[in-house]
Order: sequence, then C-alpha cells, then structure tokens
Amino acid sequence: MDMNFKALSFFSISFVLMTVLFGGCVELINFDIDRTGNRLVIDGMITNSPGPYTLKLRRTTEEEKISDPLSGAKITITDNLGNSEQYFETKDGVYKLGGYSVRGVPGRSYTIEIELPNGQTYRSETEQMPTILARDSIYYEFDTITTVNSHGSRSETEVIRVIRNTSVPKTENPLYLKWEVQETYKFSEFDFPDPFHMPPPSCYVTEYPDPQAIHLYDGSELASGQLAPMPIVEREIDYTFYQLHFINVIQYSMTRKGHEYWTQVDQVVNRSGTIFDIPPANANSNISNIENPDEVVLGYFHAAATDTTRFYLLPADLPIHISNPCSRFSTPDCQGGCSTFDNSSKDPPYYWLQD
Repeated sequence: MDMNFKALSFFSISFVLMTVLFGGCVELINFDIDRTGNRLVIDGMITNSPGPYTLKLRRTTEEEKISDPLSGAKITITDNLGNSEQYFETKDGVYKLGGYSVRGVPGRSYTIEIELPNGQTYRSETEQMPTILARDSIYYEFDTITTVNSHGSRSETEVIRVIRNTSVPKTENPLYLKWEVQETYKFSEFDFPDPFHMPPPSCYVTEYPDPQAIHLYDGSELASGQLAPMPIVEREIDYTFYQLHFINVIQYSMTRKGHEYWTQVDQVVNRSGTIFDIPPANANSNISNIENPDEVVLGYFHAAATDTTRFYLLPADLPIHISNPCSRFSTPDCQGGCSTFDNSSKDPPYYWLQD
C-alpha cells in the first residue's frame, strides 16, 4: 500500500536506546564475539515484489570484524512447482535473480542451492512465503533535540521522527513481522563548474537511516488488533532533504524460523550497517553444508511477503531552511556525482514524482 500521507503531530515521544516494542523490550546491544575465519555468510531474500531479488555471499576473516565478498558461486533457486532459475553475479559477492522462471508468490515454497568455486555445496531449508500481512499507516513529527558534549557545550539539532501505526488481523496461524526504514532522495550537482556544458544527470540515492534498529512483532505472544503507535526512526534533518525526499517503511511477513533468526540477531549483536559487518554467531541459519552439516554457516535465506508505506517531504514542508549542499563543494563531495554514493542510480524509482 503506497501512501503519500503527511499528518503532523506535535506530541512529545521519548526516543531512547531501549525501545518498548509491542509490550516487549528490544535492546540494542554492543556485542563482541569470538571470530572464526572462513565462515560462509549468506544474506538473501525472495519476496512478492516483481524483483530482481538479491543474494550476497561473503567469507569472514579472522583479523577483523569484517567479511570479504565471495565470487564465482553457482546459485540456483527452486520453487515447489518445480521451477528453477540461476542467479547471476553483478559484482563481487552480489548475485541477482531476475525472476523470469521463479517469482515470489505468497503461499509458494522456495529452496536455494549454492555451489562454491571449491566444490562445496550448501542448501537452504524450504521456506514458504506467508500470505498475510498487517496493515500499516505512518505519520511524522518534527522535534528539536538538545545534546551536551563532554565539555558541557550544548547544541540543538532539528530531527524528524517517524511513527508507525499497525493493525494486525486475526489469523489462523500467528503473524511474524519485521520492519525496516529506507530513504530515497535526489542529489544534483547544481553548481557544476563548467557553464558551457550541461551538468551530469541527478542521482537518486537510497539509504537506511538507522540500520542498527531491528523492529519485530511476534504474533504467537501478542494478540491481534491495533498496536500502540511506535517510533520507528528518528534522524537529523540534513542536506538530503534539500530536494524531494521519500521515506519508506517496509513491512516483511516471514516464517516463524526466519523471525526467530532476527530475534537472535537482535539479542546478540548491535548491527552496524548489515549482518556482514559483525555476523551473529549465535543466530541459527537455515543454510547448511550438504556434506558437512555441522559446519557453522552465518546468515539466512528468507521467503517473505512485503508491503511498503511511504510518504515524501518537500523543502517547504520542513521547519528549517536547508541550504544548497553544493554551494561550497563541501559535504558531500559534489564533484564526485553518483560515484560519491554507494547505493545510487541515475534512474528514479518507480514511485518518484515527475520532475
């Protein structure tokens, strides 16, 4: 459900490190784990969206809390109707599924098989995509936050806080839900230094404003109905709001085991970017080595139904004036164009307003 919904509320909501989520506590924990190198890390999902679908493969290292891309794998997905399709590698460790033969359809089941360049083969347990989602609505409020540094100096920051309202339907089987927040904004090199040439095309940049937050709902423990309003992200109003700025709240309806995986991730690690940064050693994966089932594999392959609620902001909607970020070639590096941003495109997303 796409919503250009802009309701503004000015009541005060405390935003703290420990957040009460649907009556349960979700605590963001700095967790340091013992690392064992050369472990396979998998992050992949198929959804009911049109695709393409992405799967990432990496190997952990012993020296740092990082992992390296794993290239050259052969990855095949199969559904319960007997359809199969192979992923193709777009860059080191990143594989795409076009969705030509295998598409994400609620109610269908999916299995992936991964053959590494060294001949080892891994297979996922079968995941059945749920058929039911909850209903979300979102609104936002502006606030001014005062912080005090170690020297006693006070500073004020203007922020936007996004609040989610969720209605959970009564179902025969419990719903297991996860949310994430995604932003897309337009970035243009307005002060292009050569007046005799056309400036390069604008970039459309996609980012995750609070990747450490894991928002979950366990339908087996909490009743259906209208859930209490929940702040889902709070972020500074910065240069990314200089032009049109979309905020997307994405809901995933997943299997019980997939939800258990994210619950374990939330309990053992404070994410910093993605699961590849500090792979959760205690979170149970649904991937195993066919010849060596005792091998520890990190990550999970999901089959999830998904829905997105979104709204957009124009500069006129903001409580403060945002200056042109490229007027002084300061931050960001305006001369770098799209290459400045890791996840950018010169093509706007399908929901973008016509420029």
